[in-house]
Amino acid sequence: MTTRRWWLSGVWVTGLVAVAAACGSLGEDQEPEASRSPVPVQVEVVRRVPVESGLELTGTVRARVVAPLASKVMAQVVSVSVEEGSRVAQGDVLVRLDDRSARVQLAQAEAALTEAKAASDEVERAIRAAESAREDALAQAELAKATYVRFEELFERKSISIQEFDEVAARRRSAEAQLRRSEESLAAATAKRQQAAARIEQAEAAVAQAEVFLRDCTIIAPFPGVVSEKQVEVGRLAVPGQALLTLEDFSAYEVWTSVPESRIHDVLSRTEAEVSVEALENLPTTGTVREIAPRADPGTRTFRLKLAISPAEGLHTGQFATVKFLLPGEPVPAIRSSSVLRRGQLEQVLVLDSEQRARLRLIQTGRRWNGWVEVLSGLREGEQVILEPPTDLREGVPVRIIGSEVAGRPMGDSGVSGDSSSETAGLSAHLG
Repeated sequence: MTTRRWWLSGVWVTGLVAVAAACGSLGEDQEPEASRSPVPVQVEVVRRVPVESGLELTGTVRARVVAPLASKVMAQVVSVSVEEGSRVAQGDVLVRLDDRSARVQLAQAEAALTEAKAASDEVERAIRAAESAREDALAQAELAKATYVRFEELFERKSISIQEFDEVAARRRSAEAQLRRSEESLAAATAKRQQAAARIEQAEAAVAQAEVFLRDCTIIAPFPGVVSEKQVEVGRLAVPGQALLTLEDFSAYEVWTSVPESRIHDVLSRTEAEVSVEALENLPTTGTVREIAPRADPGTRTFRLKLAISPAEGLHTGQFATVKFLLPGEPVPAIRSSSVLRRGQLEQVLVLDSEQRARLRLIQTGRRWNGWVEVLSGLREGEQVILEPPTDLREGVPVRIIGSEVAGRPMGDSGVSGDSSSETAGLSAHLG
């Protein structure tokens, strides 16, 4: 077993040397290092970075507002002005129903209202006449009463005859009787006013109901949106409660997905996720967590999760979506993937040695995530690696660090020595 491992190692090193020999741009027939001006480069420090793992879920696109539009009256459909996929503005007419019956009902109600108002006007005229008659009767009664009092004093002094006094008393009684009759007439007229008012109220309610009936014969868009379903055709009988169209608000969409009970704690602290929609050529977008169900579904043992996504052309309810949460893991030594040079199956980087020269280093990498790559061997934490090495940068060439800062130190400070390890000494000698 040991012999086999050393044999494989020898093959690997031999292959390494062969690859290096093929990379003529890194050392053959070049001008002396001392004559070269330092090449400006950016560097990064090998450091520990949390590995991001992904939790991938499947979901369904849904408009946040989905409105089935149904008729409130029973009537025949006479026109449909939209098709599935039509975009409409708020207030647009979508469907018209036969409104002839509604118009007849409205005309009858309006006629009844006119009649009730005319009757009310007649009652008001009768009330005004009764009030005037009562005022006259009241004046006559008061005059008759005053005359009676005066004649009563005269009669007691025997200044008038009994016949004269009886005539005055009779006129008083007649005036008072007339006052009572006028008050009764006024009361009767006033009672008719209440009846007339009630009749007008009923007629106005009938008109309002007829207007609603007529208005319900026209189906309009309650908000700007897109027609996602059309369940109606001209000539069909619209039945109250049965949807004619389904309208989606295209300004606000969300993705519904389900999180397994065992993974719910991984996403509780997350506010965003990567969302792609298959129907839109895997349109990538960011989904914002809007709602997490407080309890799991007892049948599936999953939690319903809703993510708000930005609207896009072609987005519709029912489309398949993929939701991916990036979850931080354990920190591992890592560098930017742009620092890695590939030579066939081998991976290399350029590191800085103690003399600020570029030195080729063989490395082994592991997991990759979000522009980072895990370093399994070949580098130590704190070593400086050249970012995006220039194509003309060669082994042993002096470099000048540019940029702002590396691990808290000015990037001109080389810090940790980057001397090549023994496993790459042969490669460096070959390239130099």
